[in-house]
Amino acid sequence: MYFADATPCGSGVFSTLKPLSDEEQQNLVLYPNPASNVLFIKGTSNQELSYEIYDVTGKLVLRGITNQNAIEVSNLNSGLYFMNFEGRSHRFIKK
Repeated sequence: MYFADATPCGSGVFSTLKPLSDEEQQNLVLYPNPASNVLFIKGTSNQELSYEIYDVTGKLVLRGITNQNAIEVSNLNSGLYFMNFEGRSHRFIKK
């Protein structure tokens, strides 16, 4: 079960998602990087992925489930962020 709300640390509902295979986790690509408004995920057939985004201090700033392999990041301040997809970490920069 994964948290299903894409608002910054808000309340949400739970749903069951198919986990990523090892190959999909290794092939995940986030673009564009740096991102302005939307961050896209390439390399998975899953349309819905559970994610968590942390700032450089380790504070959780956003969590949710992707929508059509995209994540809205326009509400984040400019800076470096770390994103976790089911235990695999990625970095991106918000313009």
